[in-house]
Amino acid sequence: MATLTMIFTNPFILSVIPLYAGALIMWLIVLSRLPLSFAYPFLALNYVLNALLAQAILGEQIPVPRWIGIGLICCGVILITRTA
Repeated sequence: MATLTMIFTNPFILSVIPLYAGALIMWLIVLSRLPLSFAYPFLALNYVLNALLAQAILGEQIPVPRWIGIGLICCGVILITRTA
């Protein structure tokens, strides 16, 4: 019980809850306007954003194979936008 109290009183956790709720609302709006088969692949851009933020904020090194994967994800999303 003490662990749960510590988790749910952590200011970092509490600050993320409204952001998560906002993301959920935006996702529901997107799903109400676009077909799922078009919208869902855009979630793959989270991997790209996470890698770029890890490099910029945490100073992580991104090896060449990962850059290639990031490029493939971006190409896949671009292909999906071209089929709309």
